[in-house]
Amino acid sequence: MAGVDTRRSIKMLAFGGFAVVLIVSAVAAWHFLVSPLLDQRLTESLASDAQYRVVATVADDDFSGYAPLRSPEVQQDLKAQGIKLDFRDDGANYAARLEALKTGEADLAVFTVDSLVKSAADAGGFPGLIVLAIDESVGADGCVAHVDDKGQKPATLDTPATKFYGTPDSPSEFIARVARADLQFNALAGDWFVATDGAADAFNRFRIDVNPTHLYCMWEPYLSMSLSEPAAYAVFDTSMVHEYVVDVLVARREFLAEHPDVVEAVIAAHLRATYRLGNDPKALTELLIADAKDTKAGKFSESQAGAIAKGVRFTNTLENYARFGLIPPAEARGLSNWEDIFRKVVRVYVETGAIRSDPFNGDYSALFHSKTTLANLQLQGFHPVANAGAVPGLESGDLDAIRGVEELPALAEEQWTKMSVVGNARVEPISFRRAASELEMQGARDLDQLVMHLRSWSSYYITVVGHARAEGDPEANLALAKARAETAAKYITDHGVNPNRVRAVGARPSGHQGAAQSVTFALMQPSY
Repeated sequence: MAGVDTRRSIKMLAFGGFAVVLIVSAVAAWHFLVSPLLDQRLTESLASDAQYRVVATVADDDFSGYAPLRSPEVQQDLKAQGIKLDFRDDGANYAARLEALKTGEADLAVFTVDSLVKSAADAGGFPGLIVLAIDESVGADGCVAHVDDKGQKPATLDTPATKFYGTPDSPSEFIARVARADLQFNALAGDWFVATDGAADAFNRFRIDVNPTHLYCMWEPYLSMSLSEPAAYAVFDTSMVHEYVVDVLVARREFLAEHPDVVEAVIAAHLRATYRLGNDPKALTELLIADAKDTKAGKFSESQAGAIAKGVRFTNTLENYARFGLIPPAEARGLSNWEDIFRKVVRVYVETGAIRSDPFNGDYSALFHSKTTLANLQLQGFHPVANAGAVPGLESGDLDAIRGVEELPALAEEQWTKMSVVGNARVEPISFRRAASELEMQGARDLDQLVMHLRSWSSYYITVVGHARAEGDPEANLALAKARAETAAKYITDHGVNPNRVRAVGARPSGHQGAAQSVTFALMQPSY
């Protein structure tokens, strides 16, 4: 037994000695290798941030329209002023983005006006202020679908089987709601909108779902990636409407109050970058490709980048002045100010049941700010080219003009006959006096609402179709239907709709009820 105990003691001593060696080695390794490396990294990090007087956290997502804000050009511009932007991609979780502003985790954030409205309605308030119009989507957001197995598009999508898929509380859901609010989608089922986990998820689902009545709504670069898939086509996108999806930069109220100079510097840097990129398509394409690699979007082709560039209209300096009401309305070329845009977005959400009422009670002026930032730049005579001649071929006097709504050309009768109907505008039945083409007072009020909607659908022609009852002389009733269409057409053109877009026709009389006295408004586009 004594020998056994001796051997056990020797083993324990050996093991203890080995353990001591290991501990000593570990301590030495930590002291001489790991600790210096961590200290070096910490020092580098602190030194990196030490060169900035302000580090501002920006909540964003992988939308390609935010590429200029994330660009090396903007970062270098701001670095020279001691400012750093630290971007945090929240995957387009707008509720979390709003909360980050509220808690101070984010100093700046990007929103679309629609996502701002919806998230503020859900949260019961908005802790930020719009300080810059970044861009307007003119094709960068849309809904796509597959043609059927015969290569045909559905005759109608106004069916209970139709489903819209997209990211909740985002532009993807909003453009689906725009279509439902402004077009005649009366047959959709109660579960017409299906939530996806971001645009990437919508894209992946779309690739395997070939049901022609399933519409997938997403933003760039996923929209272009979807349209490159076999048998895919764009059902509806923001090139078809005007001023519905507008991206903005929002500053936390406390951050703006403490650092108005920083916010002003960010605004100026972004306007300088987009000015240069707008005059250098190749540089913009290269930026979009590089930006996608750095985000969740991944790699896409030069042609896809070109399509994305066409779908995003970056808001220039003068257009920002117009949005914020810093120039007279007569000089704004029809560009809407923030109050009008908010009013339009709120209407869509209320009419489609997304929110019960206006969360801002019509007080939209409390949602944007320019006095210490954009208005200050205007007073300073800001120009996005910091030094004359800094961009080849561009001098300091070449300030980009306001791009108004492009007017459609007039059509010959033969061209009208070759147009196809996109859908009928949603409008209350327009009431006329019995057996007459004179508008009743309510009919005029309903046409006023329609005019506002038609300004947003500026890419379409409009066929106004008049109707009359069937009883009596058919030819006299047809003439009455045509006269009613002409009355409605004249009313909307007198109130701002381009006459080139409008044609009035009378339908063969049918029906015996009051609805037969109305007119309908078909949105038209060339047949392809």
